[in-house]
Amino acid sequence: MPIAVPAENPLFPPEYDWAWNALIWLVTVLMMTALVDVMRLRRATLLKALEWVALIVVLPIIGPTIWFLYGRNRFVDE
Repeated sequence: MPIAVPAENPLFPPEYDWAWNALIWLVTVLMMTALVDVMRLRRATLLKALEWVALIVVLPIIGPTIWFLYGRNRFVDE
């Protein structure tokens, strides 16, 4: 005899699922864009590029933000 499981969670409305999914997609796109941007730089040494990749991966929101505000300009100016 199958057990009936409710389709929706009464504690969290379905809109929360949409909001979390949108946030996850936004963070993923931001991270991927930053990672591709780091890898495309020709002036960066391997060690510096790996440092930025680690920062972007470990801190998924703060890392790409720091890269686009500070790191990218620093490598272009050198």
